[in-house]
Amino acid sequence: MKKGFTLIELLAVIVILAIIALIATPIVLNIIEDSKESAVLRSAEFYIDGVEHSIATAILKNKTIVDGQYSIMEDGNICIGKLEDSLCKKDESIQGSGYILEVNVKGEKPKEGTIIISSGEVSDTQLIISNKEIWTDPTTGNLVYKLAPGLYDKNDKLIMSWDELNEHTKASTALDANADFNTLIEGTGYTVEDIIGHMEGYKLVIAESVTSIGSSAFENSSLKEIIISSSVTSIEEWAFAYSGLTSIIISESVTSIGTDAFHGCASLTTIKVDYNNSVYDSRNNSNAIIETATNKLIRGCNSTIIPDSVTTIAGAAFAGSGITSITIPSSVTSIGAYDFYYTSSLTTIKVDSNNPVYDSRNNSNAIIETATNTLLVGCNSTIIPDSVTTIADVAFAGSGITSITIPSSVTSIGIDAFYGCTSLTTIYYKENEAGTEWIPAGVTVISDF
Repeated sequence: MKKGFTLIELLAVIVILAIIALIATPIVLNIIEDSKESAVLRSAEFYIDGVEHSIATAILKNKTIVDGQYSIMEDGNICIGKLEDSLCKKDESIQGSGYILEVNVKGEKPKEGTIIISSGEVSDTQLIISNKEIWTDPTTGNLVYKLAPGLYDKNDKLIMSWDELNEHTKASTALDANADFNTLIEGTGYTVEDIIGHMEGYKLVIAESVTSIGSSAFENSSLKEIIISSSVTSIEEWAFAYSGLTSIIISESVTSIGTDAFHGCASLTTIKVDYNNSVYDSRNNSNAIIETATNKLIRGCNSTIIPDSVTTIAGAAFAGSGITSITIPSSVTSIGAYDFYYTSSLTTIKVDSNNPVYDSRNNSNAIIETATNTLLVGCNSTIIPDSVTTIADVAFAGSGITSITIPSSVTSIGIDAFYGCTSLTTIYYKENEAGTEWIPAGVTVISDF
């Protein structure tokens, strides 16, 4: 009779267990995450049930509860009517004397929020439990939630509430960028801007009290995600420039976005505009910000797909992004200056063959103005066709190109055409009317080819 396992059998068992673990781990993590979401909503449901039970009990005791909006107090009880108690904060439009409605439920109770009572039942609610804002969806009547205003880590754990962030005042000494974040903020009194500038991978949820994101507010910050509140109406110039943003949602209230607000956001992959925004959109899941009235794409990102309805690409729309490929549809008849400035990962450029203004002839991986034979935008893999006569200003600026051949047809090369091309080592070029002043220092020029 065989006893035990052979080495091969043991290895086979280990491999099988490893495969099971790889399959099961994401499922378990998703279940845990779903459970967390369910727990928050379940707590809210228990609380609302407790409120309705307390209302029914009060009515049985001949207490009057007028339909209206009432405030949740710090202890989770409800202020019914008008009390002088300073803890009882309520809608001042409610008339008459009142009392505290005690709500007895197991589990976590909200410390702030409001409920609307109609005919003895809770018809609408807005409250905060476990750093989540929970409210009643008016279209479905179901409870939904989002993170409450504040600063969160990558696991959505609250680091600082919005009130705590705003309590800090600027200190005189500089921050240590390598310090542990929790140690950094403890008792220092630094401003929100100071803190944001020296952290990695955090998420900021902006409070409803904020109406504008100021000029350069988050420039050079390492925030990965910012959730803009529905009170924000304007995003000023350079607001998020060179930040670590990976995704951004533009709320329906935003009606003004300043120049270069997202300039240099090399990690930005997802851009969404709220469907109800009247000024901007991100139609066809384009991952772009499009000015609705003019069909102008004002900002793209790493995964942008330009819709056929876009007619104009605004200046610097992709500047500093991490985009790797782009297709210009036939509808685009205007491309702004510096549109693909410093897109060092851009390798593929295609122009729709039906475009009346631009082309990418001979698989050149470039945007060429058809009527003038001017190469407007090049990239890492551009091959300049013999028919091109002009290379525009900053056409290759900041690209990752390593070598380029300038054909004899080119007689004019614009200012800074190869500015910032740090990977460019070799130019194949026979001097002609284009001159040599455009050749970057340190680049080898080969003319005998």
